Amino acid sequence: MTIKKILLCAGFCFLIISCKSNLPVIEVNTANTISKSIIGNGVQWSAYPHADSKNSEWGALMTDKKWKELYKRLDYMRPHFMRVMDQANWRYYKGLDTDGQPILEFDNEEIQSLFKILDYCQKNDITVLIGEWGTPYHMHDKHNTKDKLNDATDPRWISMITKWIDFLINDKGYTCIKYYDFINEPNGAWASTLGRYKEWIEGVNLLHQSFEKAGLLSSITIAAPGTVPMANSRYDRTVKGHEWMLKVAEDHDDIVGAYNTHMYTSYTQIEEETLVDDYYIARDVKLADERGKPFFLGEIGIKASKDHHKAENEARARKDGFASSDSNLWIYEFSYGVDMVKAAILCMNAGVDGLIAWDLDDAMHTKGDLADIHSLKRWGFWNILGTEIINRPEDEKIRPWYYTWSWLCKYIPPKSDIINVKNIKLPEGIKLMVAKHQNDFSVFVVNASENEISFNLKMDIAEKKDFLSHSYLEDNFNKKEMEMVIDTKEVGGVDLSRGLKVSIPENSVRVYTTIR
Repeated sequence: MTIKKILLCAGFCFLIISCKSNLPVIEVNTANTISKSIIGNGVQWSAYPHADSKNSEWGALMTDKKWKELYKRLDYMRPHFMRVMDQANWRYYKGLDTDGQPILEFDNEEIQSLFKILDYCQKNDITVLIGEWGTPYHMHDKHNTKDKLNDATDPRWISMITKWIDFLINDKGYTCIKYYDFINEPNGAWASTLGRYKEWIEGVNLLHQSFEKAGLLSSITIAAPGTVPMANSRYDRTVKGHEWMLKVAEDHDDIVGAYNTHMYTSYTQIEEETLVDDYYIARDVKLADERGKPFFLGEIGIKASKDHHKAENEARARKDGFASSDSNLWIYEFSYGVDMVKAAILCMNAGVDGLIAWDLDDAMHTKGDLADIHSLKRWGFWNILGTEIINRPEDEKIRPWYYTWSWLCKYIPPKSDIINVKNIKLPEGIKLMVAKHQNDFSVFVVNASENEISFNLKMDIAEKKDFLSHSYLEDNFNKKEMEMVIDTKEVGGVDLSRGLKVSIPENSVRVYTTIR
């Protein structure tokens, strides 16, 4: 080799070394954790009340073929946490007898649909938060005054719930059921409580006593309050929405096994990173931690009706023809997969122990649950009944955000540690989350900037690790065909003490994981 070639090679090697050494270095101390009681992440999965039986409004459309396809998609996602909300009269409550007592039925076609969900959760060791939307025939129901129960404190409803849960856990063996959610968003004017705190807390106390008497508290505990902190009901001005969590923690901690609220953040809150403060996340995490109990978000989504997306979302809903006003039409967009992960990272880095995305499937709910096909709640990863109910087979295709949410589920197993990265200076536009589970690591990176960014991520780990890298890139999304190609690569033999080189394109998500 000539002197000239040697000098050229030396110069080239020096350039490579210099480029690597000039990368920003991010050092992570794996002993500094923000959360150690991770439940896991998952999704809201309801038992298709409009399509679960021959007597339902749409008929028995949820065939074995449909369930098989759902299971296949969930097998990729590997959720660890599932919220399964229902209504007594959709399943087991068949009205009142001549003495005004509930008629219960625990073996029918509608219940078999629910078993399809619980069977999957039991088989795959998925923690289930189960509950009912509200007192029968108050909300989420067609009008029925004959069989309407009084309110959240009606002893007949408390007894019904107890018998139902006892049947599911002890007779059916669904030990996956760990938490009970008593009334959806009870602080809202749209809830069966109309947002009345006194009614709701009395009902919670009665249910806890009933569970205790039935010997159920060793198997299931109540998760509360399940509120939307930003909502204030006109029917009860004595307790503001954000105060429900505070009152429950301070006055009724003895009857609660886990704490949770709901978050429907806006795009502005995500962009400006204010959602943790706006939704009292830090305060609520602290309240739960002080009591040695987990805190999770029982619903999380992005409202397109809150800011500069509002007019466009309404226009898209009208054009769609089947979307209710309670929808986010950005679920079809690549960007929703980036924004949801960024929101998740902000929450989990603040100490949240689990996230349940709203929701799995457009076919589960309509506005008011009145079965109007022109009023679908479009929030899901797909519409599994796209062909059957709206004659759109393409609606059954997987939407892009399914992939990024799947990574948040499968690569953060229960009992993972979330590493504290709060005080680490990151490149502009980068959001970082590091999860440790035993000897495995998962690194989530969002680049919300308009430029590709590279950095060297170091950890205090001596052994070499083999990572799998998944990249969520806009160039790999064909919106017309609703097809997403995931760029997956092996990154082997990484010495984390020397650093993992991360290069991530603009407006994208990348995860590095040792979990297979």
